[in-house]
Amino acid sequence: MGPGGEAGGTRVKGDERGRRSAVSRWRCGASRHEAWFSAGPECPKSGHAPLGSVSVAVLDGRIHPVGGRNTQSVGTHGLYDPATNRWSDLTPLPQPRDHMGLVTVGGKLFAVAGRFNTFEYNTNLLDVYDRATNSWSSLKPMPTARSGSTVAVLDGKIFVFGGERLGGTFNQAEAYDPVSNVWAELTPMPMSVHGTGAVTVGDTIYIPAGGSLNGGTAQTNGNESFTLK
Repeated sequence: MGPGGEAGGTRVKGDERGRRSAVSRWRCGASRHEAWFSAGPECPKSGHAPLGSVSVAVLDGRIHPVGGRNTQSVGTHGLYDPATNRWSDLTPLPQPRDHMGLVTVGGKLFAVAGRFNTFEYNTNLLDVYDRATNSWSSLKPMPTARSGSTVAVLDGKIFVFGGERLGGTFNQAEAYDPVSNVWAELTPMPMSVHGTGAVTVGDTIYIPAGGSLNGGTAQTNGNESFTLK
């Protein structure tokens, strides 16, 4: 074990001229010092093929990577427990998809929209995962089928912004109430974007940057915010 409890590893250190020097090897671990460690060969693996466009959320202190794609969309649902450093497999999504939103509300996971392989086949599916039964259930679909959207939670409701489609991007903003199982259409975004993130601070959701055209052909440095008040 290295200093601070790391599982070995090579740190990024400054050279004699005060610059940051490169490292050739990274390892798993947690440190009390300010350093990054990446998931190397000794980190646990889920046993699945490598995936991209995976959605991730935290439930009860455990990390849930859901969906994604390798050569096509998958419904994989993994569970990583940082306390034990172990992976396990959970019930997969009812429908494989990638580029979807995933959030935790009221002790459950909600998988929002996404696509089957390409944005030509966007979906408006909404599924909820119950940890008590290790099962997914389908809820009322979202009004607008889309993928590459960004999702956030505010006041116990799920907010979905933007996304991409064949021929362009979305500026739609929609909200879902898990208590009533009802969707609401909101004021559209000032700028259509996809491929960005959203965070909630106080009573405001912030949505920085993103792509203004579908795919990766154009980017923006805008910073949009949404509030109910």
